[in-house]
Amino acid sequence: MQLLIKLGSRLAVLVIIYMLLSIPNANFLARNDLHTHKKPQPVPAVVPAIKASLKGLTTDSLRQLYDTLLSEVHKRLASIQSEMGDADSPELAELHNRIGQLTFLAATGSRPALPVLEILWQWQQYLKEQSVFWSLHNETTRDLLVSRLHDINTLQAFLVINRQLEITIEEGVVRENNHLSSGQIQSGDFIIDDSSLEYPFLSISKIPVALSPATGIALLGNDSNAFIASLPAQGLHAIPADQLFAKPAGRRMVLRWRSDLPGIIANPTLAHQAASYGYQLSQTLALPYDYLMDPANYSALFATEALAYFYEGRQITLFDFVAPTDSAMMLPLNRLGIHLHGQAVPAELFHQNTLQVVALQLSGPQLKTRNLQLAAYRKALLTLNDPSTRKIRWLLPWYRLVNFYDVVATWTGLPPQLPVNMAPETALAYDHIRSQANKILPQLTTRAEEFVRQNGYYPSFAELVLLAEDISGP
Repeated sequence: MQLLIKLGSRLAVLVIIYMLLSIPNANFLARNDLHTHKKPQPVPAVVPAIKASLKGLTTDSLRQLYDTLLSEVHKRLASIQSEMGDADSPELAELHNRIGQLTFLAATGSRPALPVLEILWQWQQYLKEQSVFWSLHNETTRDLLVSRLHDINTLQAFLVINRQLEITIEEGVVRENNHLSSGQIQSGDFIIDDSSLEYPFLSISKIPVALSPATGIALLGNDSNAFIASLPAQGLHAIPADQLFAKPAGRRMVLRWRSDLPGIIANPTLAHQAASYGYQLSQTLALPYDYLMDPANYSALFATEALAYFYEGRQITLFDFVAPTDSAMMLPLNRLGIHLHGQAVPAELFHQNTLQVVALQLSGPQLKTRNLQLAAYRKALLTLNDPSTRKIRWLLPWYRLVNFYDVVATWTGLPPQLPVNMAPETALAYDHIRSQANKILPQLTTRAEEFVRQNGYYPSFAELVLLAEDISGP
């Protein structure tokens, strides 16, 4: 009996120890969470889920449902443009579901696809615009936004692939082409082939998260034409443009960059590498990739830092990752830093010019000379995820512009210099703002907050300049 008691007591002790060891260590988990970010898991089966929801409907019912959904979604999208909805509102959830059903019906039938592509476009832009006002530090809200944007990409690709469409996106207008030839391609076009089903469908304000081997950029010149292919393992490679069309015709999409987009978006070569690093940094900051890279926010600030990190880690100059097959391509590729489509970059885009000055002068040794200026920029970027400092979000473009002189000097080791092609009067205006920055920043913050309360929207850079001059004097 005593032996059984001893065995029982020891067994009980072992069970207790096992149970204690099975309890998760909260402190360890908290520390571990600082180094690993859990990637939001969007619903992977969005298309099968929609298919299941429509199961049992007759052909006539599906046709009638398409017409009804198309009308309802058009009206709803038009009505919410002036609204500020909550991310988790039932109305937005219902609209998202209806758009999904509409896309599925267009993809699996003979109904017009172009109106649905435009609807997906509008819905994507609405989500991005509204995300400025949502609390993205909230994990639930953040994951919901990422999930919906992921659904949009999936639905767009599903529609394009199933209908075997060739899409050209030009100046924000989607056109459907029956055939796509080399004669229709312009220099700077972003070309996507359906060789990989994993590519995201691009919008005019989005850089792809992952670039498939079939994704590339056309560079067309008087003496040579090339298709710049993105190969994740080898970097960028230039091949003859005609080679793209030598194989049997497939479904291709061409993104024609709008001329008024910020520099990092309008410069496709820089965008390739910024996009790759951007996805990694978005995971670190726990912010949606689309939100960080949207040109309506602060893509130039973000992409400039991304480029610096990318090249610092590899200790290479800006264009070393390009391996052209034709030596004649080297000249236009290097000129791409200050030229776009064979024309000088517009001087009006101050941050674009400055980014290119930085890019042309970056090299491995020079990157090592950077000091705390980059740390200050990183800190400014991190504040985007800090609810206590969230109010400075709309000041970042102003902060970026007035400090770019110092950034150029810090990165390159050279004296501060003006961006290329900048008009003297424009340079004087920016220099005036920069010289007053440290003096007026606290007052400017207060005045800008008053501006938001009075006008109901965030001040543009031009309006911030007026506020700054009102404080400091002409």
